[in-house]
Amino acid sequence: MDKFMNNRWFMRIIALMLALMLYTSVNIETQTQQTDPFSFPVVTSETETLTEIPLEAYYDSDKYVVTGLPQQVSVTLEGPRSAVQPVKLQRSIEVFVNLENLEPGTHQVQVQYRDVTDTVDVTINPTFVTVTIHERVEKEFSVEVDYINELEEGYTLDEAIISPKNVKVVGAKDQVDRIALVKAIVDLQGASEKIDTEATVAVYDSDGNRLSVEVEPEVVSVEVNILSPNKIVPISFISQGNVEDGFSVVAIETPINELTIFGPKEVIDKIEAIENIEVDVSGVVADTTLNVEIPIPKGVEDLVPKTVPVVVKVERNEIRTLTNLPIKVIGLPTALKGGFLSPEGGTVNIELIGAPSVLTEVDETDLDIYVDVSNLGSGQHEVDISVNGPTNVKWSLSTNKATVDITNNE
Repeated sequence: MDKFMNNRWFMRIIALMLALMLYTSVNIETQTQQTDPFSFPVVTSETETLTEIPLEAYYDSDKYVVTGLPQQVSVTLEGPRSAVQPVKLQRSIEVFVNLENLEPGTHQVQVQYRDVTDTVDVTINPTFVTVTIHERVEKEFSVEVDYINELEEGYTLDEAIISPKNVKVVGAKDQVDRIALVKAIVDLQGASEKIDTEATVAVYDSDGNRLSVEVEPEVVSVEVNILSPNKIVPISFISQGNVEDGFSVVAIETPINELTIFGPKEVIDKIEAIENIEVDVSGVVADTTLNVEIPIPKGVEDLVPKTVPVVVKVERNEIRTLTNLPIKVIGLPTALKGGFLSPEGGTVNIELIGAPSVLTEVDETDLDIYVDVSNLGSGQHEVDISVNGPTNVKWSLSTNKATVDITNNE
């Protein structure tokens, strides 16, 4: 027996026979499994391609930023169905590049993967990527609003309120150095009232090219009022009520002589001024500042400002007397003539009561003293004496009645 075992040809023949037996055994088992409905299924191979798999990068993000890195890659899996399907359904494969030991500059690096069993062959497209590692720079910029589309005719925008007003921009030094504009984009399409929205922040260079940098926060709050058609008009005031006895209003002054009205264009175009706004001076005994609410004209939607400060100036009254002022006769037909029986000479004295600064400016040309004899015929008639004079002056006549003798004009 030892003789046969030591014979090289004998051992070769034995090995060949064993191989033939193994092949025959496997072949018979395979045929049995294919025809026997109660046998276990044969292990089959499967190929699946996964697209849009995120590509991660490992590097020191506190010191560097990376450009040129694709956001996604495609992955082809080949192997047993039982191993491929879970990866396909759960998308559990992690695809990444390791940049941790690389210096700033441009590098070609291999795309790697993990979290896949060794029974699955993995092919990544692309296999290599070219990336650039930059020094990380942070800088703060103020945000401006950039509007797209237009408002309806006649409407305008108020000043925008942005929160936060400043954002932090993080990126490669050469990118951050190129920043010229940081804008929040707001769409005006269909807007007619106040805009209150969240706007994405975009960063541009001086040529209007958008830069690939990080912005913190990426979104800001923007509030802006939309102003309807408006117009600036002058305003004026008059006193209403009575100041304390013994005093007179000298003037009503205001630092604001005009305001802005808002409303439909066809309404505000017809308004030239807001006049005779009443100021209640009841009980005032000294110069007084009052806040007066401005009435909104019919059809106007709003006005600014809504209240206006006015200064009511008063003085203690004095008395000034003008004498022998002639009385006019009005309403007398040309066929008749009239003369005064009383007061004698057809004149009266008038006592003026008012602020000294006003009284010194008044003379007889500011006073219109008359009797109205309209519809009176020939004969003697007692009529009332009327006076037209300055509104900020009171007066008292020496007599309030006159007797007029009307005769034919021959």
